[in-house]
Amino acid sequence: MKKKHSLAGRVTVTATAAALLLSTFITPVSAASGISCTVNGQTIIPSPSAAVKTIDMEQTTVLDAFLKSNEKLNFYDSDNKQLNVVPKELYENGQSAYSLYAVGSVSSSIDVYAEDSSPKKLFTVKIIDRPFQSDTTMSVAVNGSYTFKITPNNPNTYVTAYTTDGSVFDTNSAGKSTSNSKTSYYFKLIGKQAGSAGVYVTVGKTNYRVFTATASVKKADVPSSSQTAIVKLTGGYLNFRSSPNTNSTVIGQLKNGESVTVLGISGGWTHVQTADGVKGYCCSDYLAAANDGSASAVSGSSKTLSGLPCYKQKDSRWANTYLGGSNGGTIGAIGCAVTCLAMSESYRTQKTVTPNMIKNQCQFTDGGGLYWPSNYSQDTVKNLADIYKCLKANKPVIVGGYSSKSSHWIIVKGYKNVPLDAHGNPTSLDASMFLINDPGYDSYTLADYISQFPYGRVYWTYS
Repeated sequence: MKKKHSLAGRVTVTATAAALLLSTFITPVSAASGISCTVNGQTIIPSPSAAVKTIDMEQTTVLDAFLKSNEKLNFYDSDNKQLNVVPKELYENGQSAYSLYAVGSVSSSIDVYAEDSSPKKLFTVKIIDRPFQSDTTMSVAVNGSYTFKITPNNPNTYVTAYTTDGSVFDTNSAGKSTSNSKTSYYFKLIGKQAGSAGVYVTVGKTNYRVFTATASVKKADVPSSSQTAIVKLTGGYLNFRSSPNTNSTVIGQLKNGESVTVLGISGGWTHVQTADGVKGYCCSDYLAAANDGSASAVSGSSKTLSGLPCYKQKDSRWANTYLGGSNGGTIGAIGCAVTCLAMSESYRTQKTVTPNMIKNQCQFTDGGGLYWPSNYSQDTVKNLADIYKCLKANKPVIVGGYSSKSSHWIIVKGYKNVPLDAHGNPTSLDASMFLINDPGYDSYTLADYISQFPYGRVYWTYS
């Protein structure tokens, strides 16, 4: 494959992350750049005569840093295993923004630099202890349910908990107890479907990642005689939620006439599973039994690219393959773009192309960013309508985006229930209609992906 300078991507599962546009961010320059950095309310200007400031960060918390300069600079730290530097805003009008993640051990000290003609130490981060204790810090396998305890150092501090994927877990309060002037809060995770999610607590006004939970849900947990229901609407869409309440996350939308499998009914909410296997909750008022004459199904167009493989970047066959130079990482840690390209090339060539083969065929930046093959372009896809056209033409589309924590790539493999007019053209398109293969997470639709990585949408497909 010919090589082409382009965007880089990586995924994080444990809070380690790199830039979606890595090659854009790592740009050392030789001219003086008028550098200043604002972090934690302090503006820092590097000077040989000035003492280096130390900024305390509580373990697992995040700080935003705003770097001002005349040119694009390399912004990095001395130990990315203790402190992750993740680009947040592209360099524009003399400023770029980064998020700093304190993922290392307590008492660690990490230097942060900006580089023009030479590295300039901006400040030092010292990781300090969190204001609470947890009885769980390691990854947990949840078979059914799991209860964990959080004890804040200040007994007057209120604590709540949540996960990064409400389709995998329900998170319920399980009471509290007081002993020796310390108040402990208990939370119960209830597995809903197989998958993993980060478990976070909010202590006071600050969010902290505590551990990763993985649910193992067997088919036997689902009722064997589930009833089929039909969405019954006079217009619009029915919200499909992560939990049975209107404050929960909307994980998708269902159209009039769409069929779902009923898993349970309680308190005006119905627990359902879509044809793609996604589970969630809908208001019972808008569902009718499939044999109820009040429901009239509406036809829609659906398609999945047969033969497109589903690779996971943490597959043991290639998870430990290293990408890039001294600042790179393994496919398991940062190789979401490589894994998506392997899926796309397997479909394009109708041959098995693995992430290991992509590693050997393509070139990479020092940080592990991918130089895309010359037959891949961003020019043909700009929106959902273009994705639909590509899929109609039997071309998958690779999509990149980022959040405040990390960047990630997925590949779109099909669509479902797209309403068509008399001429066969879509009358409406929504991200929830597009099916994806996600190399790092258990997302099912483009809407799932966008909810986690809402910024900087980039599309690639082959010519």
